[in-house]
Amino acid sequence: AQPVTPDTPVPTDLVDAAKAEGSLNLYNTGPRSFFDSLAAAFMDKYPFIDTQVVTDREATLVVKMGAENRAGNVIGDVFVTATNPLIMDVLKERGIFEAYTSDHIKLLDQQYRDSDDTYFMISSVPLVMIYNPDTMSASEAPKSYKEMGTRTDLKGKVAWTEASVGGFPLVEYFLV
Repeated sequence: AQPVTPDTPVPTDLVDAAKAEGSLNLYNTGPRSFFDSLAAAFMDKYPFIDTQVVTDREATLVVKMGAENRAGNVIGDVFVTATNPLIMDVLKERGIFEAYTSDHIKLLDQQYRDSDDTYFMISSVPLVMIYNPDTMSASEAPKSYKEMGTRTDLKGKVAWTEASVGGFPLVEYFLV
């Protein structure tokens, strides 16, 4: 795949659609200053698109997006977070995300995109599962995050942290 650079042409139909909508709402869990700078650079290039940045904890934004979706009033356009594709798949299955079709997305290696380009990764962080061998044997330990989140015998026994402080958030909320 070829790298996308600031000089990579943006399809005119995408720019026309953005002009018609007139706004971009960027939900993110990262450092506010970074996303404010990103929005400022975007508005320098596209001054006709009012860009709003909403920074919060992942759990708060996921609940917000779910409420918007249920109300039929989706406000967020882009969601940037540090999470595992399992959570993204759950959000996709619940209809919170929709596929983004663009030749730019096709430039990303397939391993960094889901099967229908509903979401993609901008970085990759290894995640590990740890279990206590004093309370569970290796054969009893879950072999995947999905198994960990769906086994009823593990309900109330799985700990996660918010992505902003490290870890893999919301599996317990959605799956356990």
